[in-house]
Amino acid sequence: MRKSILRYTFSYFILLSLSSCKEPCLDVPFIQDKTEELQSWYTDTELTIKNAESSIGISDNVILTHNYHNYGDSIWDDCGNVTQAERSAVRYDFYNFPFTIETDFYKQGEEKGFSLKVNYNTYNASYNFTTLQTSSNNSITYISDYTLNDIVYPDAFKVTFNETQSDTEIKELVLVKGLGIIYILLNEGISINMD
Repeated sequence: MRKSILRYTFSYFILLSLSSCKEPCLDVPFIQDKTEELQSWYTDTELTIKNAESSIGISDNVILTHNYHNYGDSIWDDCGNVTQAERSAVRYDFYNFPFTIETDFYKQGEEKGFSLKVNYNTYNASYNFTTLQTSSNNSITYISDYTLNDIVYPDAFKVTFNETQSDTEIKELVLVKGLGIIYILLNEGISINMD
């Protein structure tokens, strides 16, 4: 009798430990909503050149290089759900300004895997679309109804580089949904409008 009780108790604990190893199901509707939100921020692929005009009269043609990568089925759960990872990146190459900027939108698959990362020369700032948090010393802030040159943009991110030191480095830039970067402010106060 005692052996059968021990056997049942042992079997119970094995089943309990196996069932506790099962990972929770992905929140598929949430992931679909966040995917649509993230993709709405992707810079229009038809934008390949932007005109940049500074407040001191220096102008530039900025070349935009788009790079989209769908990583395929990358996250699946024990419930049979599968979600894919993807990355949409745009590189901004300036000729007359000492900048190289890249914006990266990442979907890693799980509920917290939606982010924006802005790389500027050796600096970067990142933002998580799920937690609405910045995860670096530099910051990204969401702005609704951003106004520039009497034009109101309904959705924008302001990126602030708190680590830059030189007067000719970027203090902040503004990224608009679908249009990419439209404004840059240098530490010395010079502004650059991009259209």
